[in-house]
Formats: sequence, structure tokens, C-alpha cells
Amino acid sequence: MAVGISDLQSFERLTPFRVRDVLLVASPFDHYLLEESGYLAEIMRREYTDLNLSQAPRIIHSHDADDALELLANRDFDLIITMVRVGTMDPYAFGRRAKRDNPDLPVIMLSHNTRELATLHTGDGIDRIFVWTGDSRILLSICKLIEDEKNAENDVENGDVQVILLVEDSRRFYSAYLPLLYSQLVNQTTRLMGEGGNLYERLLRLRARAKIMLASDYPTAKSII
Repeated sequence: MAVGISDLQSFERLTPFRVRDVLLVASPFDHYLLEESGYLAEIMRREYTDLNLSQAPRIIHSHDADDALELLANRDFDLIITMVRVGTMDPYAFGRRAKRDNPDLPVIMLSHNTRELATLHTGDGIDRIFVWTGDSRILLSICKLIEDEKNAENDVENGDVQVILLVEDSRRFYSAYLPLLYSQLVNQTTRLMGEGGNLYERLLRLRARAKIMLASDYPTAKSII
């Protein structure tokens, strides 16, 4: 597929927000569970490479909320992923503190205990809740979902990009489904692009893939539409 200069310029205007630095707040035990299948940073790099995506985000690990707040005071992050147990501070207090100086910073809670899901809620410093099922692709999906939610309006306006709206309130279901959906979507986009163009052109065209939005109820879905 031939790509003209004007097309490349259009692609360059897409996906202005990128998740480049992720703060992962997890106790040593939770961090061990997350890395049972391998070193997280290496897993993320492999997943991004397998899907022909651009550079994977850097993951900075913090062992508790107090240490994480100190890191936030000294450097910028694009996304926070926190486990439920983060030291003496509960995750909601941590989320509120994190957003005090960074109100637009997404804070995602990740739980590996399905029995505690009923006691967890969004809001109060936590933007979304996901379930760790042992599939490391959930980390890629969280990063891409945050990017899509922040870029959708710009990409629809500047590139006529399509949007897939997933309406689902089951945290276990969308945590399992989103990794599959992103893999299929990127692979389909790659097949449609064919083999033409250099790596830079292919990465630019991947920006024009459909964006995924997640709503937990119909009123929220209608507000997105």
C-alpha cells in the first residue's frame, strides 16, 4: 500500500498521547506474582514487538504507597497501576494523594483476588479496576486503553478513526477480553496494511487503527457516543 507525504503527515497527528512511563505500586509478594511468567519489562517489550507496536513503556516498581508518592514528587509518570495492598496506606488514599497534584493522571487498580472484587469500587482516587488472571497482556491492554481514551477525540477529528465501544460491567470479563481484542485488532490492522513501506511508515499507520473505549454501563456509553 503506497503512502503519500500527506498521508504520513495525517498519521503523525494521530495518537498524540503516549504512555511512556508507568509507576507500578506493588508489595514484594504481589510483584513476585506479577513476574511469575517472567521479568515484566521484558514481557512488555516482547508483547510490543510481537504486535509490531512502537517502544514499550518503562515500568518503575515501587514497593509501597509512601515510596510511590516520593517518586511522584520527583518525576513524571503517564500512568499508575496499583495493587490493592500497598503498605500502611489504603489504595484509595494513595489514589487521592497521587491525583492531588496530578488530577489527570490515570490511577488503575489491579487485583489478583477475585473474592475481594465486590468490596472494590472506582472513584475516590481510582479510575478503573482490572483483574490479574496471570495473562501479562493485561498490562499492555491497560496502557493501550488509557491511550485510546485520551486520544479518541483527536484521532476521530483529525483522522476519521473508528471507535469500538465495549460496554461491560464484569471486571473479570473485560480484563480477560481486552487483551484478546487488542491482539486481534492490531493483527488485523497489520494484515490490511500489507508489507509495503518501511518500519516508520507501518508504525504511523498503526496509529489509525480503531480506538477502544470501555464503559461499565449504558448511561456512560451514551455519554461517550
